[in-house]
Amino acid sequence: MKNRTLRWLSTALMLVALPAFGQLSGTYTIDASGSGTSNYTTFAAATTALSTSGVSGPVIFNVASGTYTEQVTIPAYTGTSTTNTVTFQANPSNTTAATVTYSPASSSTNWTIRLDGTSNVTIKGLVITTGGTTYGRLIDQYGANTNISLIDNTLTGAAGTSTSSYFAGIYYTYSATTEAKGNWTITGNTISNVSYATYIYGKSYTTSMDTIVFDDNTISMTYYGIYLRYAKYQHVHDNTVTYTLTGTGGYNYLYYASVGLDVQNNDINNCRYGFYCYAAPPSGGTPANYLFKNNDLEATYYGIYVSGSGSSSYTQPGHVLIQNNNIVCGGTSSSYGIRLSYVNSTSSNRSLVENNMIALNSTSTTSSQYGIYPYHIGNVDFFHNSVSVSNGSATSGRALYMNKSTSTSYFTAAGNVFKNNIFTNSGGGYAAEASSSAVAGTYFTADYNVYNATGTNPFKYNNSAATTLAAWQTATSQDANSAYGDPLFNSATDLHVQGTVANNTGTSVGTLTDIDGDTRSTTTPDIGADEYAPLTCFGVSGLTAANISDVGFDATWTSNNTTTIGTQARYRLSGSTSAWTTASGTTNSISFSGLSAATAYDYAVREICAIGDTCVWSVSSTVTTALCAATSQCQYMVYMTDSYGDGWNGNELVFTQSGVAVGTVGAGFTTGSAATDSISLCDLESTTVTLDAGSYTSEIGFVVVGPYGDTLLTHAAGSPGPTNGYNFGSFLAYCSSCPLVTSLPWFDSLDSTSVLNACWNFSSDANGPYWATSTAGTGSSGTGPLAPSGGTGQYIFLETSGGSGGYYMSGYANLPLMNVSDTSLVLSFDYHMYGATMGTLFVEQYDGSTWNIVDSISGQQHGIQSAAWSINNSLISHGGGILELRLRGKKLIGYTSDMAVDNVSLDVLSCMDPNGLSASNITTSSFDVAWSSINASPLSYEVRYRASGGSAYTSNGASASVSGLTAASSYDVSVREICAVGDTSGWSADLVVSTTVCDPTDQCGYIVYMTDSYGDGWNGNSLNFVQSGTVVGTTGVNFATGSALTDTVMLCSQDSASVLLNLGSWSSEIGLDVTNLNGDTLVSHTAGATLTNAYNFGTFYADCRTPATYTVSVNMAKESIHPSGVRIAGNFQGWNPASTAMADPDGDGIYEYTINTFLGEHLEYKFINGAAWGSDESVPNDCRYNGSWNRGDSVANLADTAAVVCFAACTDCQINVTFSVNMAWEVANGIVSGDSVHVAGSFQGWDPAVTVMLDTNANGIYEVTATMPINSKIYYKYINGKTWNDAEASGDLSACGEDDGFGGNNRVDSLGVTDTVLGVVCFTKCYDCSVGLPEPMAGITLYPNPTVGEFTLERSELAGDVEVTVVDMQGQLLRATEWAAGKAELDMDLSDMASGVYMIRLNADEGARTMRVAIQR
Repeated sequence: MKNRTLRWLSTALMLVALPAFGQLSGTYTIDASGSGTSNYTTFAAATTALSTSGVSGPVIFNVASGTYTEQVTIPAYTGTSTTNTVTFQANPSNTTAATVTYSPASSSTNWTIRLDGTSNVTIKGLVITTGGTTYGRLIDQYGANTNISLIDNTLTGAAGTSTSSYFAGIYYTYSATTEAKGNWTITGNTISNVSYATYIYGKSYTTSMDTIVFDDNTISMTYYGIYLRYAKYQHVHDNTVTYTLTGTGGYNYLYYASVGLDVQNNDINNCRYGFYCYAAPPSGGTPANYLFKNNDLEATYYGIYVSGSGSSSYTQPGHVLIQNNNIVCGGTSSSYGIRLSYVNSTSSNRSLVENNMIALNSTSTTSSQYGIYPYHIGNVDFFHNSVSVSNGSATSGRALYMNKSTSTSYFTAAGNVFKNNIFTNSGGGYAAEASSSAVAGTYFTADYNVYNATGTNPFKYNNSAATTLAAWQTATSQDANSAYGDPLFNSATDLHVQGTVANNTGTSVGTLTDIDGDTRSTTTPDIGADEYAPLTCFGVSGLTAANISDVGFDATWTSNNTTTIGTQARYRLSGSTSAWTTASGTTNSISFSGLSAATAYDYAVREICAIGDTCVWSVSSTVTTALCAATSQCQYMVYMTDSYGDGWNGNELVFTQSGVAVGTVGAGFTTGSAATDSISLCDLESTTVTLDAGSYTSEIGFVVVGPYGDTLLTHAAGSPGPTNGYNFGSFLAYCSSCPLVTSLPWFDSLDSTSVLNACWNFSSDANGPYWATSTAGTGSSGTGPLAPSGGTGQYIFLETSGGSGGYYMSGYANLPLMNVSDTSLVLSFDYHMYGATMGTLFVEQYDGSTWNIVDSISGQQHGIQSAAWSINNSLISHGGGILELRLRGKKLIGYTSDMAVDNVSLDVLSCMDPNGLSASNITTSSFDVAWSSINASPLSYEVRYRASGGSAYTSNGASASVSGLTAASSYDVSVREICAVGDTSGWSADLVVSTTVCDPTDQCGYIVYMTDSYGDGWNGNSLNFVQSGTVVGTTGVNFATGSALTDTVMLCSQDSASVLLNLGSWSSEIGLDVTNLNGDTLVSHTAGATLTNAYNFGTFYADCRTPATYTVSVNMAKESIHPSGVRIAGNFQGWNPASTAMADPDGDGIYEYTINTFLGEHLEYKFINGAAWGSDESVPNDCRYNGSWNRGDSVANLADTAAVVCFAACTDCQINVTFSVNMAWEVANGIVSGDSVHVAGSFQGWDPAVTVMLDTNANGIYEVTATMPINSKIYYKYINGKTWNDAEASGDLSACGEDDGFGGNNRVDSLGVTDTVLGVVCFTKCYDCSVGLPEPMAGITLYPNPTVGEFTLERSELAGDVEVTVVDMQGQLLRATEWAAGKAELDMDLSDMASGVYMIRLNADEGARTMRVAIQR
């Protein structure tokens, strides 16, 4: 039952989402929040309807904005045709994207959208994404899909670096029984972060798709860009394809086009294959036509490759046109610019390769390079092409290589013509080579070409090298009118020409324009792809960077000009668009300096041939500055082996430090079984060695040895060989002869001078102090230790003798370098710091750019030279790797600053004793203690204390707040830490803390200005400030130099303070002034007399309070003033009822008095109507202060004011005011609001809903009593309800009101000092209109109300006639009738009247009444 219920529910829900239709035709929507019979809330609902119902006409599904998280499958459906198409498109009215996304979890469900055997379907304008991490195919197609269009969609995948087809953008493959057919269109799409951007795999030449149009798409991918297979005609225009990784990916295949290819205006970036085209349909078919035009191809292997099969069993490509393409091939191995194989054109329909620029710039010096490679082709013309090869093997690098098969079963290959081409090879190989089978005069003819090569043998024919053009001409009987020379291309990638050798030296072959569309000469065209005007000042060639350092380099180049008068070079950050920095010179080398290390810069040069004749800037090259200066480098040896014995075959080792490739090794190892090379590496940098692969990587082996003979990295030859980018390992480059510290603990007693010289680095500021060694003393009296720590050996000390030049200068002692992985460390050392002018000892750590202070010890720490050494522990936080530490000694004025250090160690942090204790929040009975923890994360701690000098400590437990102490007393406090169970530190040294005479809240600062007449500080003199017999503050201790110092001493308020001398030396030099914060001088002393210890400079009263005023006011308007007047008594004047009179200066009955007091003072007081107790007010409970019987307050402002109060009251004087309004008429007519009656006015903020009036007597009079200030004037209105729309008509109040500013009037009354009952008035009237409502008229009802026209009047009292009239809202009489006595009901019919409100007036002898009726239709 349960399963049946679920199936029923599922079906019901689907029916809710599915509009009920027959066959679909027209426009529908897919909108998750939409509704209606033409809307589907999901794609699933729409495709279900499509599958279930089929179509009877064109169908469009407009997809609303939003994200549809569902897997969409578009199946086969009935009724389809090229007319009855189905389109899923983003709604044209959308302002945001319509997105479809899905997260597939397996290969069997790997798609967001699938076209499953469907036909005549278009997907347009959608955003299609995936949430998958292992699977993430976007559009998957399968089966007999026909006439599919994918237009203007955005496909965003999740490939990352994956090359698996699981992350394809558009993917189709045929099944065993079905295949794609018809005409496919894929245009305007943006496809990114995918492995295969487009992969369409048809089934056969004859039965698969007729046409694929693949235009205007933008692609970024990790493997295949365009892969089209078995579409008879393939149209590929205006696409941008970018391979996003580095390496050997990025393929574009146009396979098996049996009718033809049309490939134009495409931009291919960083791909291995520009376009790879192959087709070999069965023989007997029509030869295919291939067109490649205006493409910009950046590839690493093939630019354009067109091939068929030479066998007669197949139909070869018939006509090929390759025109106006710019091809640049880079990479690290072999490359082909244009390769044609098995193109079998006829003499009457010749193929043409024309106006192409082909630049081959592989970094490999051993690989094969082919600019143009025609292999076994027939009747192909090669006209006006420019080819440059800049690298490659001397024996297999060719700008032109002609070859043919020797098979007799292949078609006859002959009749190929080469005219007006430029073939150059600056890589040492051939400009042109023809194999023994490519017979000149038969396989090819050539003339009017320009050749150039830098190698010994520019040509090779029939396996024989030719060293000159003349030798080539003799061997081939070709190129009679050809020339040899450098055409001077703009750059290795820009083959526009500057020189004269190709200018006007060609012959007309019918080519009307060049690659740029410039018109060619019809008689003597320029040779090559560029029709140009030669320059007179030629651009440079061979631009390189030399003498590269961490701060600069030299730009050097080869000049192509006979004479120059100057040169210019410029540089900027690589890739930047900022302004260039330019330098000038006169030679072909210009130096740049002041650059940043390990930074890439673009640079270019130009030459000035004469005034007004400057060549163009060269194409920018890029150089990366060195990671470090040459002085920070050392040589590492690399011992290379090759197991086969033929050198490394193009393999190289790349050494990388801090992400920068600092050098390569192996390029020169071209022969033999062993070679040795070296490389300079930066000191203290992690170094990684990777492979730049050539061929036969399994043969290579090597050993890397450091500057002191230590083997750091090895690799042995063997299979399988490493692949490109393989990481052989890393090591730390280290240039010092001192062994690197790599494990802890480390300890140096400093007793070995040789170790100090080799492993420590000592330096100093200019004219500054320096570190020296000693076994006893320092050579200066009054400073330094007498002996090493422990009594034997030696120590280092800071030598500070030598005059004033070294004042405030530093000496540095850098510890040996360490490379440790531990992160929490402690640096320990013994130190001795004795001397009157002792400076500061710093512990510092280097972070790669800055020395940072870790710890410091300042001032004299030992009282005498023979004092025992102290131990310092400094916590070091380390991120792992290289650790650089140093000690820095800073000298003050004078020579008595010889600090000393001994027994230095570094260890992993254990539970160390706390240090750096300090006290805060010191009060009369408590203080808080804090300390510096050497330990990273202690579990807990313990605090103890005792009276200073006492014997027994009291434990304070794990609390840093010590309390329950005695005021003005001294205590010793110490701390220990618990790092782990069983791991507790020792107790720290005691800190002496004195509790205060008063709490900090009762203290304030007094400023002490100290002077010294000699200018050398106070020489040990200081001041004690004594209050209540206790020293509460000391100053002058730090006045060690100079003629003036200012300090602040905290003193207790409202207590006398004496200033006493702690005697040092030269007391006659000292002077002082003590002032309060207002600048008042309280104690002063001038230098001159020699003083004695405890000399009293003076005593003053310390008062921290801030003067303030507090004004009080009492309203006596309701009182009879006593003949003695009004007075105030309080704690501010001794509670005297007769001494402090209050005044009423303006005669308004309010008496005032201003109290002179202090900020924060607590005042208590009473008002007195007279001058004696008994006449004082009784203060109400609600305003008594702090539980007293008095008024009171805390003074919060410098000029504080209390609110006016009434005598013996908590507020100002008030009276009760009663309001009364007669609502009898409204009651009689039933129009008193259900929200009751209100009064609103100036006394309550004009709020119409706050002050409710009640009719407690049921007499129609509503009343309320409110409290108001005496002698006030009030404004108000009555309200029948609780909104201003219900207020009385203020225009009727002119006789008793004042203008309200809105065209009406407010009621107004002036109050006195006694309670007031305002007169009764009628609502909206200035007078009382009290009229009783007669009983007979009170019992009448009207129903229904509202009505459509007919209603009934009903009464309970039947006596008397009633006159009934109907009046509209303008007062016009519309109808009248009589309601006879004895009749209980009267029926009325107003159906002939318009909708609206009408007045029903009832008149009888007993009185009148008006009722309202509403007619609504």
